[in-house]
Amino acid sequence: MIRSRRVAGVSIAALMGVATVATQSIVASAASDDTAAGTAAEESEGTAAAEETGETRPVVDERQPDVNGDGTVVIGVISPGDTNDGGYYEAFITAAEAYTEANGWELTVVDRVNAADGANQARNLCRQGADMVAIAATENRDAVPVAEEDVCANSVFTLFGDFTEQYSDKVAQVTGESDATEYLIGVAVGQVLLEQGSTTAGWVGGPELDFSVRAVQFYTEGVLSQVPDAEVLVTYTGSFDDGGKAREAVVSQTGQGATVVYTYLGGATDAAASAALDAGALAVSPGTDRCDDEDGRFGVSGLFAPGLYFENLLNDFSQGRVAVGTIIQYKVGVDPVPGAKVCDTVETAAEIQAIVDEVAAGIADGSIAVGDEESTLPTTGEG
Repeated sequence: MIRSRRVAGVSIAALMGVATVATQSIVASAASDDTAAGTAAEESEGTAAAEETGETRPVVDERQPDVNGDGTVVIGVISPGDTNDGGYYEAFITAAEAYTEANGWELTVVDRVNAADGANQARNLCRQGADMVAIAATENRDAVPVAEEDVCANSVFTLFGDFTEQYSDKVAQVTGESDATEYLIGVAVGQVLLEQGSTTAGWVGGPELDFSVRAVQFYTEGVLSQVPDAEVLVTYTGSFDDGGKAREAVVSQTGQGATVVYTYLGGATDAAASAALDAGALAVSPGTDRCDDEDGRFGVSGLFAPGLYFENLLNDFSQGRVAVGTIIQYKVGVDPVPGAKVCDTVETAAEIQAIVDEVAAGIADGSIAVGDEESTLPTTGEG
């Protein structure tokens, strides 16, 4: 039987993005057995080389998945956001709930954890017998050093989110490509604008944090690559979860002509999307596939929530393959997620998706350089 518990901590602003290019990475492609076997072989060779050079290399704890040997596999999750938000943070644990239940494991979720309380919550999970402590976002990265404490000697630590460095050789880290993902979402939105005969898009977010500002930058670049004369309206409401503020921002932007609005939010996503629909506009979902929304509110789904990443990691954990001291990176145009999906609410969804996929392939093979100020990003639509 699964014991699934959600314990509320202290509220904190949500972290919406996963990830920039990491300096050390293992590319994960749907966690296939063949890929995993190849990775394991590479790690084995790397370990042998490390013994000769004295370098620190990834370490696999062969006790996985029952690391503490108590006969029960317990997965503990620390989340800075509300895992009942119907969006990004809930998506992180949805697949994990199904996976742990199917395998007879236990899942303990501690959500709305303040950054300052992450370390204490990690210690508590270790004391409660967690074989894995999964930190859902880098807002709680202060919990990472706890992996080196004696109290957590029988727990494997994993971290998901936006980072460019290995925080600890005692932690397995999982990331994506946030700049490329936001650019690709912008490409999709630009193409939708072309279909609509519009030149105005919107973006509504929460606090004006570094990762939000960067998301706007690359989203805007993506839109402009398709519609060079487009205007992208940007509003920071100060809260990822305040539905009232989100609706007000969307109403303002649609009143200024925005026909597609990226709702880069948490718990306020649905309220913002409904406001867009009321104004005759389409919304863009943050992180998860919302194309099957019964109200037809979404025109594009931004796919960067790490729920799939977590499920894949749990699969590796079940087979004793999670190596700490590594960064597992999912890539645009290579892996199913991250990416952008055009919904059927858009009349020419299939045609636009083909363009988006072509751009994703260009990002993957290097022919499209996202974020390189010296490169010229190609225009695949008519502006």
